[in-house]
Amino acid sequence: MVELDSKSNKGVPLSDGRRKAEIDMIYPYGKLIQEFIKRTQENLAVINDLADDQSQGRRVNEVTQLINSLYGVAVLPYEFFAERSNDKKKKPKNAFGCALLTPEGIKGEPETGKIWNIIKKAKHRSTYEGEDSAEEIASKDKPDETATKEAKGSVVCSFLYHMRNALAHSGNGTVLFWSENEGDPIQSVLFYDERKRKGREKRERYCIELDIPTLCELKDHIAALYIKLEKKRQEEMDDSTENGSSARYTNFVLKRKQRFMENKEEE
Repeated sequence: MVELDSKSNKGVPLSDGRRKAEIDMIYPYGKLIQEFIKRTQENLAVINDLADDQSQGRRVNEVTQLINSLYGVAVLPYEFFAERSNDKKKKPKNAFGCALLTPEGIKGEPETGKIWNIIKKAKHRSTYEGEDSAEEIASKDKPDETATKEAKGSVVCSFLYHMRNALAHSGNGTVLFWSENEGDPIQSVLFYDERKRKGREKRERYCIELDIPTLCELKDHIAALYIKLEKKRQEEMDDSTENGSSARYTNFVLKRKQRFMENKEEE
């Protein structure tokens, strides 16, 4: 284990005491998402604190760290809980992955309503087949109160899908930063997603623009929703008594290393 020496810019070994105090502890089995999000949020809080304290003259890039944090809050958890076409009936067998991120699965969560409200107020548009925007759902019949919980859940699931895609494919111009004038602080971020379906002439597109304060608030709601999904998954697991065991997590990783990396066996 090494750290970066400020004078030489070279890695130097950490002492045993500092190694124990400073490195990430192993993740607990069954609570990976909760712990990963917690650590991501803690890192962002440190950056924000440094930005508030400019006494040492260090440059701190808060929006950059915010986007970095979204990978830990909106991408990694999505891969754990997104519904796949072939796993709708699968039950969770271990600490990783199950299809809980569905309109039905999140419709009653307070965080779903909070994310819905942000989407509804934000400038956004979707041409994906079968997707209604929050504005379209809210405008049907009567205002927002009459939009069904499942319809709201559907909009939120679609949004989380598109945000995941925008972040994961960001090299294709899918995460874009905006300010009115060159040299001004970043005012908003655009998340863009598209796909070309076979037999269709036009690409389907999705885009939403979020200002920085709203994006900070949204990040917290997304984090809270995924933490609740993991806790819900824990309740469904037969081996819930062993949730939170870091030793069991280590054994799980070791078994995968031995089966695939070392023995070259197919899983």
